[in-house]
Amino acid sequence: MKKLSFIALIFIISVSSSFSFEVYKSELESAGTQEIQFKSYTGPVTVYNTMEQIIAIGSNLGHLVSNSNSAGAFGNPDKYSIIHATDETTKTGLDADILVLGKNAAVDHIRNLRAIISGYLVAAYDYTKADADTLATFITVYNAVYRGNLSQISGKYKSVVLEQLSPAIAGLSTDYEEWAGKSQIIIPLTGRGQGSLSAVDTTVISDKNVVESIKETDDKGIDVREDMSDLKNREAEEASENAKEAARSAAEAQKEVQEVKKEVEETKKAAEEAKEQAEEAQKEADENPDDEEAQQKALDAAIEAQKRQEEAEKKQKELEEAQKRAEEEKQKAAEEQVFSDKKKEEAQKDTKEIEKDKKKIETEEDKLVNVAYGLKISDKTKLLSSLVLIDSQTGEELKVSPVNVIRGRNIFETDSGLLTIAGKTGGNASIRLVLIDPLTLEITKQSNEPVYENAVLSTWNEYYYTVIQDNKKWVIGKYNKDLQLVAKSSVTVLDATPVYPSAGGICVVDEKNNICLLKAETLEQIK
Repeated sequence: MKKLSFIALIFIISVSSSFSFEVYKSELESAGTQEIQFKSYTGPVTVYNTMEQIIAIGSNLGHLVSNSNSAGAFGNPDKYSIIHATDETTKTGLDADILVLGKNAAVDHIRNLRAIISGYLVAAYDYTKADADTLATFITVYNAVYRGNLSQISGKYKSVVLEQLSPAIAGLSTDYEEWAGKSQIIIPLTGRGQGSLSAVDTTVISDKNVVESIKETDDKGIDVREDMSDLKNREAEEASENAKEAARSAAEAQKEVQEVKKEVEETKKAAEEAKEQAEEAQKEADENPDDEEAQQKALDAAIEAQKRQEEAEKKQKELEEAQKRAEEEKQKAAEEQVFSDKKKEEAQKDTKEIEKDKKKIETEEDKLVNVAYGLKISDKTKLLSSLVLIDSQTGEELKVSPVNVIRGRNIFETDSGLLTIAGKTGGNASIRLVLIDPLTLEITKQSNEPVYENAVLSTWNEYYYTVIQDNKKWVIGKYNKDLQLVAKSSVTVLDATPVYPSAGGICVVDEKNNICLLKAETLEQIK
């Protein structure tokens, strides 16, 4: 294994940050010119939360909302909570769910935040995980684009939503350090409810500004945009089926209207006849006040007339209700068809734009005949670096690794990936040996043992040596290309010791700064 030649290509660019950049930049017309960057910590960590545990944060909130079926706040306001802001009495504007990241929320990567949102959508609205993942990506970009620009989207929402939002923290910051206690992530709702593909308003979260931001990723966001287009097509199909069902219901309701109309005519006619008979009986009773039989007939006729009149009025009310149902179903059918046509049109437009961008990507890839790697300084004070992919013909920067906490500037090429020291201290962050995928430039594995922050990384005979923590001591660790610890020294070393391979072994200094020579195979001290 050889040390990569690119380690000498250092671009001194002062970017005071120890986070990765997931970049979305565009000329945002209504939102103003801005660059959307999600800054996430992507170095090694001390404690792992599995993806299942992360998703469960969102799904637990989703179950609370789903089971309640009413507006309100759910969850722990100090960590993760949902404000289910809905108002069925107001027909204009959108409802919304607002995911609030409390002051003790520990999420520090956009990937994990999206997993929480995805888990919520699956539990609250019965989305599939694939659709929820797509929506979560668009929701985070939407909230980043309009962070600090609440006035531009406020007209879309009902007052019950706006009352819950604080302009200072509504939306999502691009910096993960500003998430906890400072985030109100808006999820626009159509009001279609659980089980509908259109429970979340896909039109709002995929507006021009959002799509233009997503398009500025290296792959122009092709995959997630195709997923959104597919979702919109299925929304169109669902709405079309709803329209057909509503049309069938409208036809049945209209048929019922005709039947009730006949019954209304019959009951009205019967009521008129009963009224006339009652009037005649009453006239006869008036003419014969002493005739008890005439008086009784008049009373019975009046009662019968009243009964017939009530039946006629009841049938008239049934007719009006049937007409109302028919009109509502007819209106619903029309609205669903309009919605279906709208979604279909959006999907077709999206697909055309995606195809154009695919051709652009193919053209750009054809130009990438020769590439090289370099290191860019991401934190000049701490000498932290990011891996960079470079066009070796033009010197153009093509891609920056999301891992921008590389330490020591030594990176070695192995069959398992690019091996180096990366990370930082504080919180759940940690400094470890890591393997980086040479294509995605992302971490694929980390060592189990912490590494000294200024440790030297050296190689000898396809093994890698550095200073690791063993309980409260610093020792030399020997690793293979898969980051498995093969051996560790019994000698306690100075944390800042050189680690110098030589023909006789590995030369280090002990904790008292005395020279020690260790056997390269076992790390036993040669005395």
